Amino acid sequence: MALNILKLCVGCSSPEELEAWIDFTLEDKKRRGAPAEQYHTTRMIPKRVEELTDGGSLYWVMKGGITCRQRLLDVRPFRDSEGVNRCHLVLDPVVVRTEWVTRRRFRAGAICRRKMSLLTSVHRARASCRTACAGNWPSWVCFKLT
Repeated sequence: MALNILKLCVGCSSPEELEAWIDFTLEDKKRRGAPAEQYHTTRMIPKRVEELTDGGSLYWVMKGGITCRQRLLDVRPFRDSEGVNRCHLVLDPVVVRTEWVTRRRFRAGAICRRKMSLLTSVHRARASCRTACAGNWPSWVCFKLT
């Protein structure tokens, strides 16, 4: 049974932008004499590689929804120059449009919201932001709270 991956697409806000970026990078690789394959580099190395490469896809989330997918061809773990384990998710360069499916924020967003709510409650207990801070709190906290 095929297994799919869901990733946030950073830097592209539409499938058209993603296709243009893929075309640009593939042309650049051909010009440099490098293998012309499209891949996405990630820190997380999947454990169920056989299921991913057996017809699985990488679904891209753009602007709060799943908009397109690319078929996964291979997963290649490697260690970067700083000694960090990473992997290349080798993808079919063809971007397949999908029906729009709304997607909630990823886990990192939930963690940020939890931290901000804690900061908000602590900060409000001290008094209003403008009078209590007096430069003691980072400006980004005061900005978010006012």
